[in-house]
Amino acid sequence: MASYAIASLLREHRAPTAIALDWMDALTALAGPRPTRALWLRLPPTLASRRADARSQRDRPPLTEEQRVHLTWVDHAYALLTEHDPQITAVDVTELDPIGTHHAIHTALHQTHQRGDITLRACVGRHGTVEPPS
Repeated sequence: MASYAIASLLREHRAPTAIALDWMDALTALAGPRPTRALWLRLPPTLASRRADARSQRDRPPLTEEQRVHLTWVDHAYALLTEHDPQITAVDVTELDPIGTHHAIHTALHQTHQRGDITLRACVGRHGTVEPPS
């Protein structure tokens, strides 16, 4: 939600970045406790839109140019949030398949100093084709 809201503020209202981030901090403070950790599975917007179009060729029309531009703004907003908030960790999944992405998530969670209530034990036991990352 935060990335889409900031993308709209920056794009449609030309709000300065600092004001957009302060607004989001104030808004989310009213929403209650924040998660202990968030992972942003970063994928370039052009690749994300191509994959979305390929996945749903029959279910929906391809993304419009307007939607593609908005995804670029959302990507920019995620980058700003990641720089601003130490609880967000970016994980580049550009070159990864689903199994590689899964391993990258495990690695990112193992590297965090405060994992909070995130546990990987239940996940590890369900892998029939993948060994847990070391």
